[in-house]
Amino acid sequence: MYVFLFKRYLPTAIVGDLDSLDQDSKSYYAQNGVRIERDPSQDTTDFQKCLQFLESNQTRLLGSEKYFVVVLGGYGGRLDHTLHILKVLINQCHNRKIYFLTNDNISFALPNGENFIQTTKGVDGPTCGILPLSGECTMSTKGLRWNVEDTVTSVTGLMSTSNIIDDDQFGLESLPAYCSSTYPKTPAPPHPCAGTNSSSRDFAAPSTIRSSTTLIDS
Repeated sequence: MYVFLFKRYLPTAIVGDLDSLDQDSKSYYAQNGVRIERDPSQDTTDFQKCLQFLESNQTRLLGSEKYFVVVLGGYGGRLDHTLHILKVLINQCHNRKIYFLTNDNISFALPNGENFIQTTKGVDGPTCGILPLSGECTMSTKGLRWNVEDTVTSVTGLMSTSNIIDDDQFGLESLPAYCSSTYPKTPAPPHPCAGTNSSSRDFAAPSTIRSSTTLIDS
């Protein structure tokens, strides 16, 4: 995914407070026609700024197509950022699908109700966790190694971690929850600004491959 996107696309815009955007990277993208938009607000994170940019520019960038968001490397190694991202995912899960991809995992939030997740053996899994981050919830699952039925889970109580995906599709019914699954590790590609100190936190939000918008937060 990293290699495919970096080789095929330049970002439409770089959005954020730009505190971590070094001059070499800024010059590289500006020279290639990338829009650089600074939002100095300290009340929102760069991830939220990217989502707001998509919302305010949806018609111009994506037309009337319903889009989903793919975030590459967005966790960035900081626990406080990660926890805030999880909160945003839960808050947004009823509005749009947001997927986080790292070298090790794909993760996303699931809205309340019945959910079915299609998987590809050898690509997705084998392990997965389903974490109730919006409060106590009652959860039922199928398609996993250790399924539960009408089981109460919470951050301070029982949580489903290190489960195994056994079927090509698994399902669950619950209140909003956070799902994370591993996949085979692949080497990270070189950044297009090789030799610079550019941020590795890259945000892509394609509606489809033929019509996509890529954002980088800084």
